[in-house]
Amino acid sequence: MTSAKGQPPLSLPPHGRSAPEEHRAGREVASFVVVGTITAPVGLDGSVRVDPLSNVPQRFAPGASLYVNGALHKVQRLRSGRLHVVKLEGIDSREAAERLRGAEITVPEADSPPPPADTYYHFQLLDMQVVDVHGNLLGVITEILDYPANDVYVVTLEGRETLIPAVGDMVKAVDVAARRMVVDLPETV
Repeated sequence: MTSAKGQPPLSLPPHGRSAPEEHRAGREVASFVVVGTITAPVGLDGSVRVDPLSNVPQRFAPGASLYVNGALHKVQRLRSGRLHVVKLEGIDSREAAERLRGAEITVPEADSPPPPADTYYHFQLLDMQVVDVHGNLLGVITEILDYPANDVYVVTLEGRETLIPAVGDMVKAVDVAARRMVVDLPETV
């Protein structure tokens, strides 16, 4: 998640990628949101190492429903950490787990709890149109960089990138329904 009011983003600890609750890719996939990526098998029982992209505590809890490659799986077991180790129902061998390496884990967008006021999930902001306070088009948000102090929006127009800090002094309005953000950029030297 990201906040435009200067507070630190409410997302997972940074790991060099953009994501919200649905962090890094944090992007919408049809009506699904990416909440993690399977990075490797662990052991012989089909457990997998997951790079979590969600800050929802119960997202990977035993009994949780997750989609991997479009197939529904229930979490059987979780060992939490920077990278989680997750055992999914129906994945019962190292070979089956190996076939999932690199797969994105998704959940229906409707399963994401509403963010706090003035805070947005990355998937809500990606591909959003950005204009300045005078209505001039600056581009669309193509990436969100996750930094300790605040997120930074990468806004792209015709191959040119503009970096905009996600702070209240810069971001004046966000209309998720209209897919539009208004920013007040400082005069350039």
